Amino acid sequence: MNILNQPINPGGHPAFPAARETGQLMPASVRFDGLSTQQSTAAAVGRAHAGQSPRWQAQTLRRPSSYVGVEHDEPADAAAAAALAPFQPLTLDFLRSLLDRNAAVAADQGGGADVAPPPPPLHALRVVVSSAVELDARQTELIARKMRRITGFASLTIENVVDPSLIAGFVVCYGPGESHVIDLSVKGKLAMLKNRVDSFDQTIAHPHQ
Repeated sequence: MNILNQPINPGGHPAFPAARETGQLMPASVRFDGLSTQQSTAAAVGRAHAGQSPRWQAQTLRRPSSYVGVEHDEPADAAAAAALAPFQPLTLDFLRSLLDRNAAVAADQGGGADVAPPPPPLHALRVVVSSAVELDARQTELIARKMRRITGFASLTIENVVDPSLIAGFVVCYGPGESHVIDLSVKGKLAMLKNRVDSFDQTIAHPHQ
């Protein structure tokens, strides 16, 4: 049996005798309309003396949050949500115009036919390779790889100069003022052989010198 269905005794006896026997405290009335317990109890006793049966009243309070005591300002919440919007149409239009402007400037700078190529970086080693015929890409890459091992430079600038007098092979010059020379040409080999023969002839002609 639900204890809320028990009527209040007009004689003034407790409305919840079971609660009195067990020592628990139960409210004389349950209200949600903001009135105090004493006022609601007095009103219930007056209705009982007047021959009216008591009536339990319950009101549901509407609040935006399930937490008691939390107040919400709907206009402020709407303004905060609008302020947190990531991109507005005006912002997107501004970004598009900025990108279009940068693209136009880049096109104007790179569209000139007389624009000189950028100079090689300062940390790149300049290597001049003279060959009897023009080197292809594979030969240039092989020479660059070998020069990286010899010099220790990771960045190289290879310049190919065609010199038919070399007969075959190539000559590599690098360093300040191209002071370092690696001669791997047929012309260089013949010159070394000639110098050796001349030295041998001089030794035979002047054995005691």
